[in-house]
Amino acid sequence: MVTEEFKRNSIQLYMSQGLGNQLFHYCYLLYLVKLRPEIKIRIVFNRKPFSDIYLFQLSDLIKFDNSILCVRLNNSFVYKIRIFVSKIFRYKLDRILRIFREKDIFTFEQELLHVPRKSIVFGAFINNKYVDPIFFQAREKIMTWLSNQPKIKNFYFIEFNDTVVLHLRKSEEPTWKNVRGTLTENYYREAVDLISNRRGVKIKKIYVFTDDVVRAKKTLPTLPVTNWFGPNDASNLQALYIFAKAYNFIGSNSTLSWWGAKLNDSPESSIRILPHPWVLNQSHADLALNIPTVDYVKIS
Repeated sequence: MVTEEFKRNSIQLYMSQGLGNQLFHYCYLLYLVKLRPEIKIRIVFNRKPFSDIYLFQLSDLIKFDNSILCVRLNNSFVYKIRIFVSKIFRYKLDRILRIFREKDIFTFEQELLHVPRKSIVFGAFINNKYVDPIFFQAREKIMTWLSNQPKIKNFYFIEFNDTVVLHLRKSEEPTWKNVRGTLTENYYREAVDLISNRRGVKIKKIYVFTDDVVRAKKTLPTLPVTNWFGPNDASNLQALYIFAKAYNFIGSNSTLSWWGAKLNDSPESSIRILPHPWVLNQSHADLALNIPTVDYVKIS
C-alpha cells in the first residue's frame, strides 16, 4: 500500500534494461537513501517487459533489504499529465514539473542526488561515482541475495586455478555492433593466455556463460570450451554470482560482466579481465567504469 505520506515524500524512478543496468539503479537508490533517509522511493513501470532478459529482478533484493522502496506498475493519471505536458513543451517545463532526466549516459550528475520531493527521475546511473560511496554496503546485500539462488552450490568448479569462467553476450544487433563493437575469439584467446601466463599453469577448463549458445559457438569456433551454459542452464542471477566468485573471469562489454568483476570478493588473488574500449571511438565510458584491480585487454 502506498500511503499519502509516502506520496508526499516520494521520488519516482523509471527503470528498464537487464540485470546489470538494474544494479546501477539499485546503487543510485542506496546512495539516495544514505544521503536523504527521509525520502521514500517508488520504482515504477509503465508496462510489463517484453523479454525475459529485461525482467525486473530486484524485487526480492529490495524485500530482502527491507528498505524504504516501493515497486509497482504505473497507473497514475497525474504522472501521465506531467509527461504529456513535458513532451508538448519539448521538455522546457521539466524543472517546473519536477522531472529530471540524465543528460548523458556514463556521466555522474550530482544534481540527481538532490532532486526535490515528488520528482520523477529518468536515468541509467552507469558510473562508478554512483556505486563506490555505498559499494561495500551494496555488495554485502547483493552477494547475500545471489547466494540464496537455487542450485547455486552446483557450480563448484569456479574457484580452481586452471579454470576460466567466460561471459559472452550475443552481439548480432546492428546497434550493439556499431556502438560497442564485436568481441572476437582473438580477444578471448588473448585473455586466456594472459591468465595462463600470470598463473604459470595451463588452462584446462573453460566454461562459457551466454544468452545465445548457438551464436556463441560460432563466435568461439576453435577455443577449447569445456561446457556451454545458456539461459536454460543458468539464470543471469546464477551467472552473476559465478562471475563474482570465479578465480579467473573473462567478461564482455556488458554491465552484467562489469558487475561480475566489481563484485568479485578475492581481488588479491583473482584475475578479472574486461575489454577496452567499452564503447568505440570514445573514452568517456572507460573513465566512468574503470575498475583499478581489473586487467583490460584491447579489442583488436
